[in-house]
Amino acid sequence: MSLGRWLAEHLRPRLARSFNIVVVNPASRINSISDLITEAKANPGKLNFGTFGTGTSAHLAGELFDALAKVKMTAVPYKGAAPAISDLLGGQIDVMFTTVASAASLVAAGQLRALAVTSAERSTAFPQLPTVAEAGVPGYAAES
Repeated sequence: MSLGRWLAEHLRPRLARSFNIVVVNPASRINSISDLITEAKANPGKLNFGTFGTGTSAHLAGELFDALAKVKMTAVPYKGAAPAISDLLGGQIDVMFTTVASAASLVAAGQLRALAVTSAERSTAFPQLPTVAEAGVPGYAAES
């Protein structure tokens, strides 16, 4: 089998690419990924991050952040993005890795503060936001 044929059969073009966004409550003293890392290193295991479920892209994005930033935050899984966002807004959790779809309108309304996107490149939806890698965690990219 030729290399071209093998590539055509095994590396299908992507139909879509999905990534998450890192958000905090706008009242939080965490204003950047750098602040998040500083706070997490100063308080190992005390900061928590919400996700829309165990094993989801958001959960894995948070765990990858912990590993590459060399911090330890506590994952708090929810049964969906809505209850996690409610707790983020209420101050029960410190940060959230979530889908752009679940956070975009709240970020636009100023109800959530976006820190970064988890993709390898900046998002066209949020061109002003750095990637997590650009913001201080080299090599970080969490996409599906």
